[in-house]
Amino acid sequence: PKSLSHAEAAGMPLVCLTAWESLIDRLRIPQDKSQNRGKTILIIAAAGGVGSVAIQIAKRLLGLTVIATASRSETVDFVKKLGSDYAINYKNPLAEELEKIGIKEVDYVFHCHELTTDYVKQIGQVIKPGGAVVGITAGEEYDLRVFFTKSVLFLLELMFTRPTYGVELERQGEILETVSKLFDEKVLVHTVTEIKPFTVENVRKAHIKLENGAGIGKIVLDKVDEFQ
Repeated sequence: PKSLSHAEAAGMPLVCLTAWESLIDRLRIPQDKSQNRGKTILIIAAAGGVGSVAIQIAKRLLGLTVIATASRSETVDFVKKLGSDYAINYKNPLAEELEKIGIKEVDYVFHCHELTTDYVKQIGQVIKPGGAVVGITAGEEYDLRVFFTKSVLFLLELMFTRPTYGVELERQGEILETVSKLFDEKVLVHTVTEIKPFTVENVRKAHIKLENGAGIGKIVLDKVDEFQ
């Protein structure tokens, strides 16, 4: 995108592809906003790299009512600034948090972090009959019976699938071209929150922040040529 620096642009392709493929290619949410009127999506781990882009696509392009999970004041502010209609605390049971904002069930769930068996159970409680769920990790064995009686569609997304298996390679180029224009048109905004020099110490600090769940948006390490 002409409107982004190289460092800002570097942080966006992976998360944009993951979010776009999850919402549009996997969940097949209509791109006509009128078809999504009154429909809701719960985005879990919404303040991270993928979640922060997913909020924007879900709200600004698809017209969904967006519920984002966030627990700290800074992450709550972050997700609301990006367009989330509600922010709920993921540290509490999802059903209880949704009840506080007057919502019993949601049409879609996008889980943007480690999908645990506990979260599968919780999602099974709050997803509507006939709803759809997509996750971007699969580290455990899941009991999908929680989705059976509701006829829920359960999907997984990996943006590396297309290049790994050599299928529909042009699709990712099309997505990135579209997203690039949306950045330049200010429909989407980049979610790079930190740009630091590329050093071993900064690599270490960035990983610690991410592992502790303290990261917001994307962290980019720049000036690689200076690291000799």
